[in-house]
Amino acid sequence: MAEATEELVKVFLEQKGYLVTTSKKVNVKTHKNSPRAELDIVGVYTKEDDPHLPKRIVGEVKSFPIDQTGFEELDKELRSKRGYKSRTDYQRYKWINNIEYSKQILIALQEEYGYDDFKFVLFCEGINKTYELEIKEFLKKKDITVITHGEILKWLFEKQGNEYTNNNILQLVRLIKKNAKKIDF
Repeated sequence: MAEATEELVKVFLEQKGYLVTTSKKVNVKTHKNSPRAELDIVGVYTKEDDPHLPKRIVGEVKSFPIDQTGFEELDKELRSKRGYKSRTDYQRYKWINNIEYSKQILIALQEEYGYDDFKFVLFCEGINKTYELEIKEFLKKKDITVITHGEILKWLFEKQGNEYTNNNILQLVRLIKKNAKKIDF
């Protein structure tokens, strides 16, 4: 079963017109510790118009705000400039930190889906405010799009109508929209 935030991202992409697979396993030939990578989200846009996102997505979903300690290159640069000390978590984003690993993921997806234009998208709660500018610049340089859960929820609330759906997330959005003024938060 997918994590709640992965399910939220899946519904968001499906509503935008993507065919989506979650927990996709692909063979990665060069990474000794992980011969098979598990990708949170793989999405392929099926319409002709512009989705305002990459048409082919490899998505990493995090249920927390991202910070610099997961990005090895950026973290080392900031440590040398600012002199801070904290835990590192480079394995969390090995597809960013290990260029050969990310290339092998893209090759495996190209072999399976026939497209050579998959792009990495990081879906997360937000970006740590302390190094937000540096993180955004770093990810932009790596051609990685960041979409926050807040942006997804805002889009879903704006686009979701009052019609019935059998999707749990869309039902919840519809019910909240219908009853929000009646509930004292």
